[in-house]
Formats: sequence, structure tokens, C-alpha cells
Amino acid sequence: MNTGVHLGYAWLLGNTTEFTLNERRAVTISGVAADFDSLAIIFGREAFNEYHHVVFHNLIFVAVIMVGAFLLFPGRKKLLLFCTLAGLLHLACDFVGSHWDLELFRPFSGAAVNLTNHLPKWVVMYVFQGAGTAGMFALVLWVFLRKGRSFFEIFTPKGDRLVMKFLTLPWRHRCGECTRRAFYQCSGCGAYLCPRHRKAAPGWRLLCGKCLEEDAKGTLPEREVSASEGSQ
Repeated sequence: MNTGVHLGYAWLLGNTTEFTLNERRAVTISGVAADFDSLAIIFGREAFNEYHHVVFHNLIFVAVIMVGAFLLFPGRKKLLLFCTLAGLLHLACDFVGSHWDLELFRPFSGAAVNLTNHLPKWVVMYVFQGAGTAGMFALVLWVFLRKGRSFFEIFTPKGDRLVMKFLTLPWRHRCGECTRRAFYQCSGCGAYLCPRHRKAAPGWRLLCGKCLEEDAKGTLPEREVSASEGSQ
């Protein structure tokens, strides 16, 4: 599985219970951390082939994740459990949807597991990996519809709100400047805007023409974001 799919599944795991945004971030990071060994590509393809799926793709690294979560979030047993599960989920996804050997007990043992030793490689790489990727996107869509958030929140809540509005506003609102469908909402006055009439501003903000002028003058008041607009 590629890192994007791991990120999606780890984020979905963090959404199975009522965690805060920072807790969901912790679970997501725990679920993609094993792929940090892919940074070996900096030293060339040969180093990548030698160290990726080897250095951090084992149960010892999952134990490191567990200890790290324990130290960073003392007393939060539920979060500790989910961070550990996210590390294990990464290994499980790679076993089911990858052709790489997994040395789960490294450095104590070089014994490897590889599903392609038992099934044709094309089944693992195309059927299982394809189904896993499609399943991830389907579940991300379900969370989007059910909880009103996307995995962009991991990087920036403001960016997440932009994505959410872009996907939902056209179904309910029209641009205040014309009759086109509104994909955006002004961060200043709250007016609905189409792509033609929205203006980009620093800080992941989109403004109407009037608010952009006020923002340039420094006279634009900060608009409070309602609970329905804010990050979950």
C-alpha cells in the first residue's frame, strides 16, 4: 500500500471514536510513521530497495510508537491503544496489499512474511490493493458525509473547511454576485461566491471584492466561524 492509503486508513481509525483533532493527528501519524524508512530514497534506489519496508516495518517499531504515545500523552489509555492499533494496521495493510517481504521480528529475526508466497502476485497487487484503495476512499466519503470533515484537517483545519465548502456549497447556494453556483464563502462577510468572483487572500482565506479592499486597508473585521463551519 502507498503512503496515501496508509494515511487514509489511519485517519479513518481515528474517526471511529470521539477524538479531538490533535488526537486524530496523533493516530494518523502513528499509522504512517513506518513509511519514514522510504526516506532512504535520498541515498538512491538501491538504498530504498534495501531499507524501505525493513527498518520501521516491524513489531519493534510498533512498540516504539506505543512508548512514544505513552510519553507524549500520559494517562490517555484510549489514545495509546489507538496509536498502537494504527501502527499494526500499517503492517496489516502492507501484508495484504504489497509484494514486499515483511520482517516483523527484525532485528531479532530475519524471517519474512509475504502474501505473494501463497497467492499470485497479481491478486495481491491488483485485486487486494485495488479493493483496499477503493474501500479507503469509500470510507473517507462516508466520514465526509456523516461527520463533515476530510483528512485535509490533519494538515490545516482552514484548508479542510475550504474543501468541505467547495464540495457542499454548490448544492445549496448561488453566488451573491451572479447566478452561478457558489463553491466558496467569503471569509469576511460570509457571502457565497462562484469561482469567478472569489478572491484569494493570505491565510487560506477567500474574500469577495469588497472585503478584499477592506483587508488591504486593514479595516476588515475578523468574522467568527460558526460551529457548522468550523472544524469538528
